[in-house]
Amino acid sequence: MEVVGIRYTRLEGQEHFFLEVFENNELIAYLENNAIAVDNSVYDHIVYNSDTVELPFAKVLDDDPDVRLFFKIPPRFTIETPIGTYNPDWAVYMDKDDEEKLYFVIETKGINTLYGLRDG
Repeated sequence: MEVVGIRYTRLEGQEHFFLEVFENNELIAYLENNAIAVDNSVYDHIVYNSDTVELPFAKVLDDDPDVRLFFKIPPRFTIETPIGTYNPDWAVYMDKDDEEKLYFVIETKGINTLYGLRDG
């Protein structure tokens, strides 16, 4: 079964399903250049796009005891919004004060003004 880019595969002889969100070709990275080893993600490394923003962000998430799971969202995964579909940057699953929540991080940018954003 596949639902919006997420594939569920029943494990042979079990009542459990395997969940695939990414395709192998989306996970190409050069270790220590654009990937960092992490403990709290679906993979043992996170591919990042920026040394100054996404790398520190991934480190903070991996070190946060409230974060149970986080990962970069592939471009083909989109969320419907009132103004159209959108592809968030990250998904973060947290358990804080006995409350479990899933957050979508819309953008990780290293600027504080709208003027620094590029068009399109």
